[in-house]
Amino acid sequence: MKYSKNIEVTLLRFKCIGCSYCVSIAPEVFSISHIDGKVTNLSNLFSDEETQTFSAERVHMDTLKQCEDICPVKAIKTA
Repeated sequence: MKYSKNIEVTLLRFKCIGCSYCVSIAPEVFSISHIDGKVTNLSNLFSDEETQTFSAERVHMDTLKQCEDICPVKAIKTA
């Protein structure tokens, strides 16, 4: 099995209510879109896409799992 340096993250932005819990936990990965007030990754601040999939450094895995668990609408998925 090949070890990957990245973890895949999917944001189901259509579910997001903009509570910012994920941004509080992982500001190095997430932000709030300047377009619609929903979660986005830092490289997509002006996004209004309904779903985003991106790779994050594996060093953030524990933090990303916390975000996945705390999201009240389950808009964050990690793999």
